Amino acid sequence: MKTTPPASVKELNKRAITAYLYSKGPATKQMLERELNLSLPTITQNLRTLEVEGLIRKGEQLESTGGRKAQTFAFVCRAKIAIGVTMRANGLTLCAVDLGGNVISRKFKLLPYHNTDIYYQQMGVIINAFAAGVERNDDNVLGVAFSIQGIVSADGQTITFGNIMGNTGLRLDVIAQNVKFPCIMIHDSDAAAMAELWFDHSLTDAVCVYLEMRPGGAVIVDGQLYQGPNLCNGTIEHMTLVPDGGECYCGQRGCMDVYCSPEALTEDGESLSGFFSVLEQGEQEHRQRFNGWLGNVAQAIRVGRRTPPAPFDPCWPAISSSAAKPRTISTMTMSPPLKDSSRNAALSTPIISRYVRVCAWTTRTKSVRHCVSCRPSSTRFAATPPDRRIRRRPARLSRSLPRGPLAKPYA
Repeated sequence: MKTTPPASVKELNKRAITAYLYSKGPATKQMLERELNLSLPTITQNLRTLEVEGLIRKGEQLESTGGRKAQTFAFVCRAKIAIGVTMRANGLTLCAVDLGGNVISRKFKLLPYHNTDIYYQQMGVIINAFAAGVERNDDNVLGVAFSIQGIVSADGQTITFGNIMGNTGLRLDVIAQNVKFPCIMIHDSDAAAMAELWFDHSLTDAVCVYLEMRPGGAVIVDGQLYQGPNLCNGTIEHMTLVPDGGECYCGQRGCMDVYCSPEALTEDGESLSGFFSVLEQGEQEHRQRFNGWLGNVAQAIRVGRRTPPAPFDPCWPAISSSAAKPRTISTMTMSPPLKDSSRNAALSTPIISRYVRVCAWTTRTKSVRHCVSCRPSSTRFAATPPDRRIRRRPARLSRSLPRGPLAKPYA
């Protein structure tokens, strides 16, 4: 029978205390002793270490019950930050969040996209300057995540399908050539689903549908993002909605993207904001067009809950049969966003009202969720609380581990 090395026990105790303070909020030594079943000397030693590392701080003192006032300890969300970057045709969107998911700073920089070294070098300068403006100490920046409009390889190093931006085959080391922080890439829809999981702990099984200018999707199973062996599960935008229909940028015909993109609402150079302005005035032709678009979205949701999208991943899970209570969530956020009246009309459609709700975390910050995981293994913060499924943890802590940046992001 193997025994756990003393160093491992010490590390597990440290993680347990950190996880409790992160998920439950400020606590006294006596509360930690009672909830985690650890000795007071062990708790005191670990609190002292965590305080030196800057991960916790002393909180308020509780009211006295006859003796000395009890001192509380609280998790410091600003101990580390992470940066998310979204590259689009017309510019860069940057967002910085702390460990609590709070947005610290957000910035849009006009920089037309070009798949060239000059572009990536300029982008690196912008990212480094943005990080310096948010956090003076570079060691407190966990890393940068690039939210990609395309499929990322299983090792996270290459864009294997990037027809939207025209960067198929682009490697991470080229994108991050001038960025001085650890970097990762993630599909933008997967990043959005991770943000949803982070802020909605009740979410268990869902097919996420994101109705942006280029629609996307993601799959959540058992409270975890399910990406499949090729990291492209959930590409609902490329399932066939209309056989032999309009041509899609992926090369197929009749994909959901063709019929559910907001671009399908506009005609003859009309802007999306202009379309909704006319729609709100009650113009019948625009109303019919909008109703047809809603019908396509409802059909996509109905089919997407049961049908594998081609051609990317044959391992699409049958959510309807594998999940006890399957749900679909859809963000109605667009560019520009839907008017409230139009969004309410969309949600009142029968199939949509049954399965759909608006995401708690909007798409404009969706790129930031995953970047909290891109920390170098050498940093002291690598000793953060384990995933919910780690077996060697105190039994009484099993329901208190966070689903935020301190939890493992992948299923």
